[in-house]
Formats: sequence, structure tokens, C-alpha cells
Amino acid sequence: MKHDLEPLLKAQEGVFEAILEDLQQRFQTAKRIQLVAILWRMEMAKASLGFIQQLLARREDLSK
Repeated sequence: MKHDLEPLLKAQEGVFEAILEDLQQRFQTAKRIQLVAILWRMEMAKASLGFIQQLLARREDLSK
């Protein structure tokens, strides 16, 4: 009986390895997407800060 199940178990092992590899690749992709999103938010925050600083500088110039 064990001999009959061996090919099936080997095939299932290959399927599980393929699924695991696919999940690992998807996780890596998700991590990259997340990193890009974080970097984009940082750039937007820097741009907003720069804009606010310019407005404050103009306000100071106008108040003189």
C-alpha cells in the first residue's frame, strides 16, 4: 500500500514546493511595493514641507 502512495506523495511534495515558491515571490513583490509606497509618501511629505516653508518665508517677507 505504501508503495502505491509514494508517487502521489512525491507529486504533492512538488506541488507544495511550487506553491511555497510562488508565495515567497509574491511576498517579495509585496515588500517591494510597500517600500516604494513608503518612499513615495516620504517624497510627498518632503515636497509638502518645502511648500510650507516657502509660504512661511513669503509671509515673513510680506510682514517686514
